Amino acid sequence: GSGADGVHLGRIDVPIDEARELVGDAIVGLSAASPEELRRASASGADYVGSGPVFPTATKETGREPLGLGGVRELSCMRERPPIVAIGGIGVGSLREVFAAGAEFAAVVSAVCAADGPRAALGDLVTMMATGLAAGAGGAGVLDEQVNYEGLRHCPRCAGGLRARRVRDSVRLRCAACGYVLYLPPAPVTCTIIERGGEVLLVRRRYPPGEGAWCLPAGFVEPGEDPAGSAAREVREETGLDIEITGVFDTWASREDPRTPVVSIAFTGRVVGGRLRPGDDASEARYFPLDSLPDDIAFRTHRDALARYARGR
Repeated sequence: GSGADGVHLGRIDVPIDEARELVGDAIVGLSAASPEELRRASASGADYVGSGPVFPTATKETGREPLGLGGVRELSCMRERPPIVAIGGIGVGSLREVFAAGAEFAAVVSAVCAADGPRAALGDLVTMMATGLAAGAGGAGVLDEQVNYEGLRHCPRCAGGLRARRVRDSVRLRCAACGYVLYLPPAPVTCTIIERGGEVLLVRRRYPPGEGAWCLPAGFVEPGEDPAGSAAREVREETGLDIEITGVFDTWASREDPRTPVVSIAFTGRVVGGRLRPGDDASEARYFPLDSLPDDIAFRTHRDALARYARGR
C-alpha cells in the first residue's frame, strides 16, 4: 500500500463497504453536499464528509451551485453527523468564516497551487492552523483533531509517534512503534433548564465560543465535583440564583465546543433563593417564553434540548 492514512470516495467511486475491505482500518471519507447525502454518509459509517463547493472554484467542474456559508451551517447543525471537511474556493481569508459556520476541517487546492508563491501561501495556511486562529473560530487545526484534540504526538509508554488509525469501529490514536492505543475522554459539562411560568432562563455568553449569543446556564464539571453540584454552582455564578436540582432531563455528546469534545448532562431545577443578576461567563441573564426563544442560541444542542423540553411540557 501507499501508506496513506485514508481515502476519499467521490459520488461515482466504489461503495464504502468495498473500500473498507480494501483499506482496512484507514480513514474513509465521502462526498456529501446536501442534508440527504449527509444522512446517507453518516449511516454508512463514513469517518468524515467532504462538503462543497463552498465558494465558486475553478479547480474542477462540479455541476453544483456553491453551498455558501449558509449551506455549511445547515449541514453542521445536523445531529449525529461525521466531521465536515469544507472544500471549494477556500483560502486564508475565508478559513475563519468556514470554521465559524461549523466545519471541522477544510481542504484547499487553488489557494496553494494557483498562488504566485505556493510555498508562502502554504506557510500562511500552516501558520493560521498552528496558531489556532482557525480552530478558535469553531473548527480544528489538523485532520486527526477529531481524535487528538489535546495535540498529542508521542506515546506515553514508549515515546513513539502517535497516528490516527481505525481501531474496531472508531478512529483512535495508536502508537506506530509499540501499538498502544490511547483513549482520550471527553470533558463532562452540565447545563440546567429553569422554568418560571412558561419562561426559561437563558444567559448571554460573555466569551467565546458563542460570544454574544444565548444559552442555558452551563459549564465544565470541576475535578472531584458532583455533576448536580456543578450545575447548581454554574447557575449561581452566571445568574446569581440559588437552585434545587429537580431531575436529569437528557444527556448527549457533542463537538460544538472547539476546545474539546464534551459529554453534557442537562438538569432541570427550580429557584430557591438569590437575586437575578449576570456574572462570571454571562453578560446578561433573563427569562424567555418557551414559544419565543431568541434566534441566536449559541449551541445547537441547547436549541434542540429546549425544543424537546417544550414539546414534553
